[in-house]
Amino acid sequence: MLAAFHRQFDARALPCDYGLDMYLGALAAKARRTVGAKAEDLSRGEIELLYGALRCRYWMGRNNSINNRFGTVGARPD
Repeated sequence: MLAAFHRQFDARALPCDYGLDMYLGALAAKARRTVGAKAEDLSRGEIELLYGALRCRYWMGRNNSINNRFGTVGARPD
């Protein structure tokens, strides 16, 4: 999953002291923390949870926050 979503770039874009292995290792550690995984290898359920918990959080978080803050509260259809 990490390779599919977070590896679509030329690794030469990374600074010399922060190589591809460190980048992917940091992402893997974050993924395990996000789903609360105890093992190195994730279960299927943990992997399925990652899309919403890790990837969609950054894509939709701002929109959800704005909609919740400025959306209509208690509106009734006419």
